[in-house]
Amino acid sequence: MTGSKTLTVAQAIRAYRTGHDLRSAPVPRELLDELLDLANLAPTRWDFKSRSIVAVTATAELEDLAWACEGQPSRPPAVLVFSADLQALQDGQDDARAPATDSSAWATESVTIFSMLREYAVKDAMVAAGFAMLAATGLGLSSAPLTGWDEEKVKEIIGIGDRRDVTVVLLLSVGYPGHDPDHHDR
Repeated sequence: MTGSKTLTVAQAIRAYRTGHDLRSAPVPRELLDELLDLANLAPTRWDFKSRSIVAVTATAELEDLAWACEGQPSRPPAVLVFSADLQALQDGQDDARAPATDSSAWATESVTIFSMLREYAVKDAMVAAGFAMLAATGLGLSSAPLTGWDEEKVKEIIGIGDRRDVTVVLLLSVGYPGHDPDHHDR
């Protein structure tokens, strides 16, 4: 946590609560940058850079996102939009595939794995979202994954409406917890 005791990963996992009740206080830019840095440390398949995270903090865009998400989130100070960039994954795998198959380092069956580009890119974005949720807890913030959205509207709001090769994977509301919810054992 910033300004107090740092949590271990195990403590952050145990302390995590889905934060549907967030205070309206803005998240300082430095703290949001730290959260994004930590999320971007999440591993990726074959180290391809196939995911992106856009932090939305402007009031107008947050209101537009609430509309694109059918009323959720209810005015959080920030929303992180995780997306999978299929073109980045395609571009990145070309450099790895040719040398690996030419040298017989990869069997022919392994090369067919690359036909699953969208699945890998989505998984990479989800791993980053998981890192972000735990990092938010460790930084004294709360987060809540959103459950539904109009992808075309979200892409338009974050300025990538023309990108058909990008898939919106997850929206995560982030802010200071409004109260300390009870922990529900799973």
